[in-house]
Amino acid sequence: MSEPEQTAWEEFQNSVAHLFAVAGFDVKQNILINHKKADVFVSERRYGKSHRIVVECKDYAKPLTQSEVSEIYANYLPLFPTHVDEILIVSRKGVSDSAKAMIAVSPHLREVSYHELFANIMDFRPYLTSLVEQFREAGLNRYYVPLRSRIGDDMDRSVEDWLQSSTGRPIAILGSYGLGKTTFARFLAQKYATRALNNPNDRIPILVPLGEISNEQSLEGLLGKLFTATNVVRNYNFSMFSELNRLGHFIILYDGFDEMKQSLSWNDFKFNLKELNRLVSANSRVIILGRPTAFLTDAEHNFALHGVRFGTTYETRDIEWPDFEEIEVSGFDHSQMSDFLRGYLAYLIEVTTRDDQKERLKKFIGFDIDKLVKGQIGDIAKRPVQLKMIIEILPDFHGKLNELTVHGLYDYFVDYVIERESYKLARKRFTTRQRRAFARDVAWWLWRSRDRSILDQALPIDLLRPFMRDDEDSEAVARDLISACVLDRRVGGRLFFPHRSIQEFLVAEAIYDGIVQHRIETADVCAALTPEVEDFLGEFVDKKFLTAMASRLHQHRGGVSLSLLKLVYKNGHYHDFFDDLNKWTGMLEALAVAAGVEDPRKYSKKVSTASKRVADTTSMLLLLLCALIASRVGRDLGPKFASRIVGDVLDAICRLISDLARQRAHGRRVGADIVPIAPLVEVLKGITPSKGDIVISSSVYKILQTELQGYCYVNDWAGERALKYSDAGLPDRIERWRLDFFDDARAAIAAYNRIANR
Repeated sequence: MSEPEQTAWEEFQNSVAHLFAVAGFDVKQNILINHKKADVFVSERRYGKSHRIVVECKDYAKPLTQSEVSEIYANYLPLFPTHVDEILIVSRKGVSDSAKAMIAVSPHLREVSYHELFANIMDFRPYLTSLVEQFREAGLNRYYVPLRSRIGDDMDRSVEDWLQSSTGRPIAILGSYGLGKTTFARFLAQKYATRALNNPNDRIPILVPLGEISNEQSLEGLLGKLFTATNVVRNYNFSMFSELNRLGHFIILYDGFDEMKQSLSWNDFKFNLKELNRLVSANSRVIILGRPTAFLTDAEHNFALHGVRFGTTYETRDIEWPDFEEIEVSGFDHSQMSDFLRGYLAYLIEVTTRDDQKERLKKFIGFDIDKLVKGQIGDIAKRPVQLKMIIEILPDFHGKLNELTVHGLYDYFVDYVIERESYKLARKRFTTRQRRAFARDVAWWLWRSRDRSILDQALPIDLLRPFMRDDEDSEAVARDLISACVLDRRVGGRLFFPHRSIQEFLVAEAIYDGIVQHRIETADVCAALTPEVEDFLGEFVDKKFLTAMASRLHQHRGGVSLSLLKLVYKNGHYHDFFDDLNKWTGMLEALAVAAGVEDPRKYSKKVSTASKRVADTTSMLLLLLCALIASRVGRDLGPKFASRIVGDVLDAICRLISDLARQRAHGRRVGADIVPIAPLVEVLKGITPSKGDIVISSSVYKILQTELQGYCYVNDWAGERALKYSDAGLPDRIERWRLDFFDDARAAIAAYNRIANR
C-alpha cells in the first residue's frame, strides 16, 4: 500500500523542521506538550541550559492578521515557563503591520518568514537575484527560444516533469558546440530562481560553471569558490549545504563538463566527476551539461555517465556511481530558426546605438526564413550560436549566403566584429588584421594556460610587444587593442570570448600560422587539439601546412596525438609531402588503411618491402605496430590479409635476430650492441598459437609502448602503463600464416639467448 501524498501544509511544516535540524537544533514534530499539540518543537543548549522553542507553521497565502497571531499566542501561553521558553511563528507571507506591532511588545513571541529562516542558515536571495538579472542583462529573456531533444521533446517540459517525479536519477544533457546548452542552463537557473524568490518551498537552482576547473578539484573547494568569491552567500557552510541538498532543497546545474575535461587527464577527470557526483542522492536533482566529445572512447562515455566498466570479456557496473539519463540536444528546426531570427533582430535594433545599423536591421524583420536555410546555410543555422552570427552579419554581408561554410562564417564574423567596433573609435591606431592577430594570440595564450578569461591588467607583455612602438606605453596599447576586438569584458575587467567556438576557431588559426611559420612545437599542437579545434583546423590544411608538418614530424621523436595525424592522413595529397625517409610515413599510411582512406593491398606490399630493408630493432618494432594497425581491416579483405601483413614483419624479426646472433657469434660488433634486441625477443615470446589463430598477448603491446614512446608513437594509446589496444582497435589475434613460424621464432630466440648468456 503506497503512502498518502503530503498536503502543502505538511510539506511546509517538514521544510521548517528540516531547516532547524540542519542548523543543529534538536527537532521533534507533532508533539504533545501538556495536552497541546505543537507543529514543531526545537531545543538547543545555551550556556549549559536547554532553550525550548515551540514553532507554529502557517502556510497562508496572505500575511497573518493581528487576531490570528493573538490566537496563536493565547493557545501557547499556558505552557510558559514550565515547558516552553519561546514561541516562534514561521509563515510563508509574514505578518501584517499591526501583528508586528503586537509581537514587538509581547514577551517570548517572535515571527519570521520562511525566507528569513532559510536566510539565517544560508542566504541565497542575492545569488538568486543575480541569476535572474544576468539572464536579462544578456538579453536572453528577449530572444531565448526553447530547445528540443533529439527525439523531439520540449527540453524545458522534460526537466519540469523530472523535477516533479519521484526519481532522483540525474540527467546528462549532451550536445555538440553551439547548440545552446549553456544558454539552456542559464534559462533554467533564472526560471527556478524566480520561483524560489516567490515561493519558499521551491528548490533553489545552483549554477556551477565547470570551465574554471584546471586540475583536481574537491567539491568543497569548487562550491567554496562559487559562494564565497564569485557569488557571496551569507553563512555558507559546506556541511549544511550538503544536508540541505540531501533533503531536496536544490537543483544542481553543472555546466560544461567538457571544458573541465579539456585540461585534465582521464584519471583527473574521473576524480572530478566523482566529486561532483557526491551531490547525487535520492532527493537531489542534478543536471550535468556538456559536449560528448569530452569522451575519447565509448568506454570513457559509459563509465563517466553510467559507471559501466568494460573488460576484455565482461561488463560490470559500479553501484556507487550514478546512472545518468542521457538527453541529446537537437539543432534548430525551421520554426525555431524563424522565432530566433525575429527575436534576436528585435533585440539588436533596441540595443544598437548606430542609426544606420538600426535601419539596416529593420529591413530584415520580415526576412523570409526559407531564403536563409537554402543550401549549406541551412545546416549552419541549426546551431543557435551560428545563427546568431549570421543574423549579426546579415545587413552587411554581400556574398552568397547559400555558399557560406562554417569556416567562412567564423572568418567573416571575426573581421566583422572588429570592424564594427573600430567604427566607434576616433583614432584608428591598428588595422583589422593587427587586431585579429591580437585576438588570435590571446585565444592561443588562454587555451594553453587553461583559463577561460583574464584580467585586462594581467595581459602578458609578450602578447602586447608585437604591437608596440618603442615609445608606447603597454597599458595604452592594451586598452586600444581591447576596445575594438572580438573579446568581451565582464564586470571586474575580465576578458573572455563571447562563445567558446569563436576561441576554438582562433586557436585553429593560431596553430596553422604557428606550424607554417615554425613558431609552435609539435607537442604544443598535440596538447591543444580537441575535436572542435581539429574540425576548424581541418579547413585550414593546405600545401603550406602539410609541407611544414612533414618537416616538423621528420624532426620529432616521441608521442604525437592521433588527432594531429588524422589531420594529415585525411588529406589525400599527404604522400606528396611525406617520403619513405620520414619515420612517421609508415604510421600515417597504417592509420589511413585502418580508417579506409588508403588501399590495404598496396600497403601490404610496402610492408613486405620495408621488412626486408629494416635493419635496426626500433624501426622493426615500429613496423610491427604499423602492421598491426593496418591489420584491423584484414578480416574484411579475406582471412589471409592480416596474416600476411603481420607475418612478413614477424618473419623479418626472426631473420634479424638470427642474423645478429650469427654476427655476434663471430665476434663482430653490430648495431645491436647499441640498440638492444631483447625487446624483439620478448615480442616473439608474447605471440602464441591458439585454435588455429595466433594470439597477440597484451605483453606485446606493453613492449611496443615502452620501446616506441621516445621514437614514434600515438599518445592516445598510452596510459596507466599499458597500451589501450582495445580502445585503439588493435587486434588481439590474427590468422595463422605459416605452421613453421614458431620453429623459426624458437630458433631465433635460442640463438640470441646463447650469445646473451656468454
